[in-house]
Amino acid sequence: MFNFNCDNTDKTVKNTKGSGKFRNVIILLLLVAVVVFILNILTYHNYLKYEEAIESVDVNSNGVITIYFTDKVSGYKIEDDRDMIAWSSLFDSLFKVNNQNSIILNPGGKRIPTTLLYISDGELDKTIFGDVYAEDGAGQITLPKLAIGMYISLGAIVIVTLLILRFLFRKYIFIQNIISVVTMIPLSYIISAFLIKGFSTSSHDIMRDFWFIGMMMLLVFMILLLLYLTRLEEVKKD
Repeated sequence: MFNFNCDNTDKTVKNTKGSGKFRNVIILLLLVAVVVFILNILTYHNYLKYEEAIESVDVNSNGVITIYFTDKVSGYKIEDDRDMIAWSSLFDSLFKVNNQNSIILNPGGKRIPTTLLYISDGELDKTIFGDVYAEDGAGQITLPKLAIGMYISLGAIVIVTLLILRFLFRKYIFIQNIISVVTMIPLSYIISAFLIKGFSTSSHDIMRDFWFIGMMMLLVFMILLLLYLTRLEEVKKD
């Protein structure tokens, strides 16, 4: 009277369990990605102009050079013993921590052989101290690094190339699957770069930005891969 197809029922249960596992992992990865996104926003470097960052520069009788920062400054960086830039962050503004008050550039009055310029994002560099060219840094503008945007362009070229290959090998499912997975790598980078940097891909602190992009890229790649595997499972069931 009753005809139960146990084999099909078992397969359906197994497929449902498999999809459920993927779904749970995807949700977990999405939550971690949200945490990384929020951390990036909280610690994002909002670069300050000279007037916003530097309160005064003092040279005492022993030749010790001290730079006094305004209360807006959360951190600073000096590159190549020549270029300085300072920033504020949302985290430090909200919780009033890690504010830099001052730095001594040459403890003990040690002679500094180079001129220190302050990088004002998009404006002329300012001379903090040194014997060069007055306060405008000799008309020099230090540009941010553009590597993030260059890699986005390279990733887009790689994606287009892989899509062409996928079309050429459209009759070979195994090769198509491999190409699809490989395509997720540059796609994950592009998505992550926009999530971390928005539409401004230039950077004065590229290592910090690449660190966040790398974390987000790994999460996005894993999410895309699991979504793809879930789709393959659904196709097999059909």
